[in-house]
Amino acid sequence: MIYLFYGENTQERDAAVRKIIGEFIAVNGDMAVDTIDADVVDTAGLIDAVTTVPFLSPKRLVIIRYLSANKEVVADIEKILDRVAESTDVLFIEARLDARSVYAKTLKKSASDVQHFESAEGPALADWVVRDAHSIGAKITNSVAQLLIDRVGHNQQLLHNELQKLALVQTDISAELVKTMSHYSPASSVFAMLDATMQGKVDEASKLYYEQRAQGIEPQAILGMIAWQLNILAIIVATKGSTPDAIAKKAKLNPFVVRKNLAIAQHISKQKIVSLFDAAIESDLRIKTGKSKPDPEIHVLLLRIAQSV
Repeated sequence: MIYLFYGENTQERDAAVRKIIGEFIAVNGDMAVDTIDADVVDTAGLIDAVTTVPFLSPKRLVIIRYLSANKEVVADIEKILDRVAESTDVLFIEARLDARSVYAKTLKKSASDVQHFESAEGPALADWVVRDAHSIGAKITNSVAQLLIDRVGHNQQLLHNELQKLALVQTDISAELVKTMSHYSPASSVFAMLDATMQGKVDEASKLYYEQRAQGIEPQAILGMIAWQLNILAIIVATKGSTPDAIAKKAKLNPFVVRKNLAIAQHISKQKIVSLFDAAIESDLRIKTGKSKPDPEIHVLLLRIAQSV
């Protein structure tokens, strides 16, 4: 039997993988499971793995992780699948899969069990946090779930881990508990800072900027994120009148990101975005030429943006 489990929702995908492994070991024993990573295998080695006869068990399970990263072996996927022994089950694990690729099409055609684990976004992610909390015997409201997402980020595995930590302290997870126990991850803190900036919350943007610096985030990295945010606003303004999904598809952006910035884009002109882009470029140049120190330069830029929206 061939399995294909893929998607960026690693928390649910890996839970499904553990379930398959657990059920297989219960029948065949733990000696019957082999895991192979893409970066340490060639075609001959993979064919050997899927044709090896099981030892002291009726079947074998071969888990192949992220094979799409190994272009040479991927080119031989049909040959490999043709050689899989009847006594061997093969589970392919992938993050992203290009649906147009021969590799993806071949795997989906050959697999008896194909499962796509999509990452939740926006309100759906908050709903997922509520359900996940319930699954571990805890309670959390949607508003507190969103607070947790704002701090930890959108990675569902990290959110699950954080819920488990919080539930050890208090099963009824409150906003106060999240604020006390859950600290901003570096990436989430960047987005929180940008959100505050784009909402004109000058004091909060300033506070979050210095939190970034305390966590070791370099000023140039923060400047890069500011430019990224301005670019998204420029795209939305340039495609005024289009639906969020249409903008996201055309610009290859996450629809949630587009929807989140839509309200801001409605209150800022194309000329203002160009002006802010110029200001970001000037700040970058002043920092690189040594005319300004990074922290005060970027701090002033953030305040300028916050006061413009």
